Amino acid sequence: MIINSTKLSFSLVAIGILLSNKLYATTVNSSQGASYSPYITKTFSGKKYAELTGNMTIDPNGNEWILSGNFEGVGSVTELPMGAPKTPIVYSGTQYQFNCANGIASDPQGNIWVADTCPSNNVEITELPAGNPTDPILFKESAFTLDGSITSDPDGNIWLTVFDYSTKIHTIAEIPVGNPSNPVIYQIPAAGPYVSFMQIESDAGGNIWALLNTKSDIIVKLPAGNPSDYSYHKTDPYNDPTNMTIDSAGNLWYFSNMYANQYDLVEWPKRDNKNPLVYQGDKYGFGYPDMTSDSQGNIWVANDGSGDAITEVPVNDPNNPITYANPFQADNSFSNLGAIVADQRGNIWITVPNAVMINNQPGTALIELEYSNRSLSQKTVS
Repeated sequence: MIINSTKLSFSLVAIGILLSNKLYATTVNSSQGASYSPYITKTFSGKKYAELTGNMTIDPNGNEWILSGNFEGVGSVTELPMGAPKTPIVYSGTQYQFNCANGIASDPQGNIWVADTCPSNNVEITELPAGNPTDPILFKESAFTLDGSITSDPDGNIWLTVFDYSTKIHTIAEIPVGNPSNPVIYQIPAAGPYVSFMQIESDAGGNIWALLNTKSDIIVKLPAGNPSDYSYHKTDPYNDPTNMTIDSAGNLWYFSNMYANQYDLVEWPKRDNKNPLVYQGDKYGFGYPDMTSDSQGNIWVANDGSGDAITEVPVNDPNNPITYANPFQADNSFSNLGAIVADQRGNIWITVPNAVMINNQPGTALIELEYSNRSLSQKTVS
């Protein structure tokens, strides 16, 4: 692996003005009827946000980092500073070598890691150091290419789902903290040439969980401290797993797409994953979803294609989901919800591709569900 670290000048791309920043006291719907919520809906749209492409991460300081790219497809990373999302910072230019970045993660130290697979299809990992993101470090790896996703464990090791050129199989790679030039590849026999990994996550204990594609119906666990001693966990009887998250209590959640156009939410309790709990998609209205967990253990789902609603599955009452409307849906029937993350303050962020038109091109907008203890006595807050 080659490390290329050079002192670089900062390139801030100013790309427009905020066209709208609306706040609403959020009225939500649950199975027990409509009620006021402690969340205020904010929307961010305009040229500043139009080129956001989806994948997001939150660093330990609460700053949001989103993959982005202009209409010609040149990659960049946008930072929304905590408390100042109206002034995004764009990191772009040849020094970053972002071409088609498709994975982003933050480690516990606040370093941002971006995985890029263009133009050679060999993975290029760029580290944006905490406190000095304008001095990136590039790691080129010719042994594998990014297969699905990227995450960090509590110790700061970076984990990726990759395609290993030497064995021609899809597997898992670790970029060790302190020694990123020597990645470790873990061969997973179940991941043959026609089986790929879809997602990888770390729990609070440092165990790594990897979701294989829907033809395998397997979730792989790599235990902290001894990842070579991995184990397989069949998803029977709730198969065809898709997106996955792990809540603050260590429970694992994934979607089962066993039935056409229906996504059932499956919870594997940490203490008893042989007896999963299932929340039926026909009741919850899940459709092609992405999901995350907040610091309290509530599960949040961004539904694309099923009313485009945001669904909260409350940790203390998961049988009574709460839905929040997509505020862009009324103005644009083509708007759809994308990625979803939760920050340390309990605020929920969602990208909305195709929400607006900028220079006759579809653009992305952002929704923030801001947690507030204020009494919401009116429908609109200015």
